[in-house]
Amino acid sequence: FFADLVSNYCPMADVSDTRIRVVLRSRPPNSQEKAWFASGEFNPYLKPANQTPSPETHMICASNGKEHVFDKIFRDDCKQHHIFRDAALPTLENVFKGFCGAILAYGQTGTGKTHTMQGYDRTSEGDERGIIPRC
Repeated sequence: FFADLVSNYCPMADVSDTRIRVVLRSRPPNSQEKAWFASGEFNPYLKPANQTPSPETHMICASNGKEHVFDKIFRDDCKQHHIFRDAALPTLENVFKGFCGAILAYGQTGTGKTHTMQGYDRTSEGDERGIIPRC
């Protein structure tokens, strides 16, 4: 199963692909946050992708216009399988080749670390599985 997954989704990594990569995942807003945004009580933290140059790697804070650059950005509409395929699978492939690898989730409380790493769907084939159940 793993070999099929790698051949379908991930080009074979080499030593040049073993560097530390930093990715950002902006989790989807919950129902309370959606209500706040709709009422104008709070505004989203990030500027929308269509207002950001290179939205795949750059984000701009809506409040102060400060720009941050990452190896990859997964915006709030990104699906769990895309995060696994693009962020975790290259590391997993390198681990199976004998390199050391780690996938860490870091951030404030409520920012989506558990959602990204474990997901909400714990079944073996669910679409909302996080990185850990997919490994």
